[in-house]
Amino acid sequence: MKGQLNVMKHMASDGDAEVVKEVDIIFKDLGEKEAQLADLDKFNQTLILRERRTNDELQEAHKELVNVCIIQSVVLFNHIEKL
Repeated sequence: MKGQLNVMKHMASDGDAEVVKEVDIIFKDLGEKEAQLADLDKFNQTLILRERRTNDELQEAHKELVNVCIIQSVVLFNHIEKL
């Protein structure tokens, strides 16, 4: 897209100042959009990392819960056997 804008700018520079201004505005907008895209990409990566950490924490908590349930079951079973 930048290449097309450069061609338009050079073709219009022969006399149409309004087209040159328009192309400059489009260039500026394009630069802003690229910066926004880079920011969003960085934010997306942050969210992905946060999701992975949260998922790891949930998996660890699940393992702990399963272990506690197993231990409680064994203790309860032993208690029932004694009765």
